[in-house]
Amino acid sequence: MNNAYLLGLINPMISLLFGLTFLILWSRQKHRRAILAMAVSYGCVGTGFLISHLTPNWTGLLNIFVLDSIYLIAAVLMIWGVSTRANVNPQLQKLISISVLGMAAIMAVAAMGFSYNTSLLVVNFVMGGVMLFGCWNIRRNALGGGVEALVFWALFIAATQFWLRSGVTLAMETVQTGAAYRDSTYWAVLNASVAICSILLALSLIAACATDVIKDIRKISETDLLTGLRNRRAFEEKVKETLTNSARANLPVCLVMLDIDHFKQVNDTYGHQVGDKVIAQLGELIRETPRESDVSGRLGGEEFAILLWNTELPGARLFAEGLRSAFESLRMDGMPRKKGCTISLGISQWQPTEDFDDLYSRADTALYRAKSLGRNRVEFDTSQMPDLRAVTS
Repeated sequence: MNNAYLLGLINPMISLLFGLTFLILWSRQKHRRAILAMAVSYGCVGTGFLISHLTPNWTGLLNIFVLDSIYLIAAVLMIWGVSTRANVNPQLQKLISISVLGMAAIMAVAAMGFSYNTSLLVVNFVMGGVMLFGCWNIRRNALGGGVEALVFWALFIAATQFWLRSGVTLAMETVQTGAAYRDSTYWAVLNASVAICSILLALSLIAACATDVIKDIRKISETDLLTGLRNRRAFEEKVKETLTNSARANLPVCLVMLDIDHFKQVNDTYGHQVGDKVIAQLGELIRETPRESDVSGRLGGEEFAILLWNTELPGARLFAEGLRSAFESLRMDGMPRKKGCTISLGISQWQPTEDFDDLYSRADTALYRAKSLGRNRVEFDTSQMPDLRAVTS
């Protein structure tokens, strides 16, 4: 067993091992199809290298078509997986079109009897082009740094090595025939560079997948399961961060607090299951109403809060009235058609000299006033801003 034979087994083993690794990762997270695509991609690469290594005469047209098709399928799956994981449109139609045109060019060069070096250059040019398309696709994600940048640069290195490696090594020597292929410098450099790039890309993708799992766990720990909103701890943390940003940008923010009127009666009359449905419907309405820059959460029981970014009391009051009216008009699941629910709301505008507890206390006071004045209404706090009473009245 000579060194060339052993060298030829390196890439199949590495690729198949990582393919199995991603397959195991996917079996634990079957909702992540991107991981399955990565698994199949590495499996295709390993299979292609193994076929090439074990087939004595793999340079015929049929063998070229089969092998290069496997490699292009692997590249397309990898780009689709990387793009999908990054929540980027993989542009599958364009990707497939580029691959089909590339395959046509590869077969044309092989059928027309061009030199072996030319065939190798065309194959590498096509593979590098497909991979660089993927790099272009996720380029914006890399700007955030961290694991996204790591994936981008690993993919970029894997893509550019097709062009750099083939250009440099084939300029140094001429590979005349397929028989001389495995004894060439090109073959040795190919195996070394592909092995390094495969490991680098796989490790970066595994790190990215691990980061995704950590994000999911954190999101679950910060999310109220009944409404899909932030729980109290996550809401307060995000609000404090937003208040800091508001102070830096010198922009106003308002806190809207609300709870469901006579909610205990709903539970006592219709049962806790119906009560949960009422809370869930209010949570859904809140999720659909605020802007992305706003912060919303369920503080506990039937109490909710929304922090409105770059909003003063008049705008917050319009928002609150709209939310109150929309909830009042909802038909509640499990309750009689003509029987609905209402909410009371209290609003306070943040002052740069106060902390979150002060802001919360003033909004809570306004909410209590709304309750005491008959419920199903919006009240606001102007204890520190008497000049706003006339504007919002």
